[in-house]
Amino acid sequence: MDALLPHILVYFSAMFAAVILTPAAIRFAPKLGMIDEPDARKVHDQIMPRNGGIAIAIAFLVALFVHWFISPIQIRWVPPFSEILILLAMSISVLFLGALDDIHNVPAKLKLVVLLMASLTLAASGARIPLTLFGISLPESCEWLNWPLTVLWILGITISVNFIDGLDGLAAGIVAIAAMALAVGAASHGVVLASLIALALAGSLSGFIFFNFNPARIFMGDSGSMFIGFILAGCSVVVAADIKDASVTILTAMAMSVPLLDALLTLVRRGVLQRRSLFSAERGHIHHRLLDMGVRQRHAVFLLYSATGVAATGGLAMFLGSALLATAVGLLAIGTVLILFNRSGSTQLRETARAINRNRSYRRERAIYQYAFEAMQLRFANTRCFSDWWQETCATATKLNFARLELPLPKRDGTIRVLTWEIEPLKSEKELPILRVTFPVQHRRADQLPLVISGDVLVDKGLELAGMRITIFLRLMYEHSLRNLPSQSDERHYKAPGRIKTTTELFNGGNESGSSIPYVQPELSSTE
Repeated sequence: MDALLPHILVYFSAMFAAVILTPAAIRFAPKLGMIDEPDARKVHDQIMPRNGGIAIAIAFLVALFVHWFISPIQIRWVPPFSEILILLAMSISVLFLGALDDIHNVPAKLKLVVLLMASLTLAASGARIPLTLFGISLPESCEWLNWPLTVLWILGITISVNFIDGLDGLAAGIVAIAAMALAVGAASHGVVLASLIALALAGSLSGFIFFNFNPARIFMGDSGSMFIGFILAGCSVVVAADIKDASVTILTAMAMSVPLLDALLTLVRRGVLQRRSLFSAERGHIHHRLLDMGVRQRHAVFLLYSATGVAATGGLAMFLGSALLATAVGLLAIGTVLILFNRSGSTQLRETARAINRNRSYRRERAIYQYAFEAMQLRFANTRCFSDWWQETCATATKLNFARLELPLPKRDGTIRVLTWEIEPLKSEKELPILRVTFPVQHRRADQLPLVISGDVLVDKGLELAGMRITIFLRLMYEHSLRNLPSQSDERHYKAPGRIKTTTELFNGGNESGSSIPYVQPELSSTE
């Protein structure tokens, strides 16, 4: 009982401190500028204070100070004391960064850099995940791997908590459950300080939930989600380093399986399916999908609590129980979480497989068109006359999968000569989708409007690739226009790829057409 007393005291002192401090945080939020306005991505529909992370952090530290002053002197300095101090210092720096983001919207890349530096500092203190799992170790030559493994672990847990903080009480409850499981695991191996840290975190979150559960009166904000994520991840690393076994990270990963899997699927969805920035906000997390299915917010939170509880129990069984029990309970926990994500539509395995094939095809096509662009740049640089320029323009259209080009050329007598190029054979538009675009071409006559090339672009490989080809053609027309040709040019003829036709159209509405005939050099004065 004496051994449990410090743990009980730390937990309840953190909870009571959070209950007292959170209402004060609600009152001071407008003065600090830490308010959250609703938008299309968020669930709430009114302005909310989001400085709950500060109340959580202060309650957490108050509980640790209470333990410090009342505990026996021999408990204060038990290992790993120095790593715990570094962990607290780095978590406070992360808290300040999150608070600054809640006020001024710090760029996501800057937050990532600060998290990276804090993780490296903790790893440099000696708190690194050992390369030993359930007594099985990697060779000493691989020991350098514990640095990137530790940093990725801390970043992964912290980011996943930030992602899952989307419903009232969701992140606070999940991390509280995981912290309780970690406290049990640390205490079972005699890592007293780390166990007290985890209990102080769980207690402060338990008190905060009274005000954060639906309907919430306050949000924890990025200051809270980054702080509690960093504390939980760092504490598990400290325990793993102290017991010289990475099995405690398996326990924490099981307890945090819901946010970790959600974060992984979010990165895949943004990077592979949507091909957007990994840091861009969207509305596709597991809790959003449950709401879209018609599940009420409270029920969705309780459902994710239950999945977390089952997973945490499985993690404890794997960490503390026999091999047979650990395997059975662990598989049950993993299966429960996977079924939940699959039924909510978060996994999207088929869509992801199709997106991977699509992206691979797009990358291959983009490489082909980029090569064509670079080759045509060199060829356009060698043009010396209008004939050369039009020939390379037609060659570019061939390489970029165009179907047709038309270039009207005004003459001195007021008529227009139309140069036409098209592929052979030209299919009907019903069989082959066509996108019609126009490209301005600059020339030397400043008193005249630019010439305009009309082009038909094949879109059989998708609009995105068609848009890339159009962009390449437009850039070539801008960088190598008629204005860049030498002032004196020869009268050489050429045979362009495809079929060349000329048509003369009068401005008065009449026209006379010519059949397919060899190209005749137009009057150069009309294009200069």
